[in-house]
Amino acid sequence: MQIKAGPPAEFHSHPDNGNFVLWVKGRDFTPDAGSFVYANVGNNENAKRDWYRSTKAHQTLTLNDQNITNDAKLRKWETTRFPLTGKKQAGTLEILSYTNPSYKELDHQRSFLFVDQSFFIIIDKASGEATGKLGIHFNFKEDVNPVLDKQNNLAYTTYDDGNNLLIRNLNSDPVKMREEASFVSYEYQKETPRPAFVFEKMKTDTSAQTFVTVVYPYNGSKPPEILIKENAGHSYAQGHINLTLTINGKSRTISTNQL
Repeated sequence: MQIKAGPPAEFHSHPDNGNFVLWVKGRDFTPDAGSFVYANVGNNENAKRDWYRSTKAHQTLTLNDQNITNDAKLRKWETTRFPLTGKKQAGTLEILSYTNPSYKELDHQRSFLFVDQSFFIIIDKASGEATGKLGIHFNFKEDVNPVLDKQNNLAYTTYDDGNNLLIRNLNSDPVKMREEASFVSYEYQKETPRPAFVFEKMKTDTSAQTFVTVVYPYNGSKPPEILIKENAGHSYAQGHINLTLTINGKSRTISTNQL
């Protein structure tokens, strides 16, 4: 997984801190949108250029679908190892967490938890005075032909070779999934439609809001069944993570402090 979380930049930089590209076994499941066109034509605004640069065209958080400001600050980057019951090989938890002042009155903290070098949990926290519609956007490769299950807030790919990916929202509070129009451009002024979706909920007051998403590569045609349980002491607001994930009937506890 390649992740963008950088300082302010102009020109070729897009307002997309938090965006990621995930390769598994030679397949780019979530390619960057590309550029399509680099400059406005004459005195005319180029809507396509603006869309390809926009935050909502990337895999990160938006407020009311507006562009963010890039200025990420690292909070935590570490790897821990711990014993797993019944296994000789130790489990691993790799954490990358940063905060970005995405909007005037809204900070976005994104934490990537890479579990056992197998799958990712992404925790997004939006905090501040701002209110409005929050969204976490995802874009698949153009040839995916995915299943989008809005009732269960999940999407998964259907490649015949069995190299597939599940993306699922695990929030306990109400979140809605919505399809979006999206494109990818590998050549100048050439584009291809691709599947995309967003998990959304409203921020109605000053309370922080959180999204929890699992990004799970798997082999086969059937995605894994994943359940989540919040254990004693768990608090997204305070950065204390104590979760039990049950994946196809096997449980795994994930615990860390001070995200």
